[in-house]
Amino acid sequence: PIDDMLRIMEEYGSEVSNQTLPKRRDNIKKASIVRQFRRWNPEFFRYFIHVNGEWIPKLGKEGELQRRVEKRREIKRQTTSTTKSLSDK
Repeated sequence: PIDDMLRIMEEYGSEVSNQTLPKRRDNIKKASIVRQFRRWNPEFFRYFIHVNGEWIPKLGKEGELQRRVEKRREIKRQTTSTTKSLSDK
């Protein structure tokens, strides 16, 4: 459900960037939320399980937050090194 997606996006942020959700979300279409959720959480089912009607991270809240920080750091490092190697040519 959309409410679960919004909660997870608010609580854990993006897996792939430092983006945050806009403060006013009342006019956002469901399809847009679903698209953004999938972009932010490309490996969602690998890291979350459904227990007692709620999606929870397999690593626990702190573990999931730390994993995302590390993942974003790695993506930024890769992007920076790619940019540098292209500018060296």
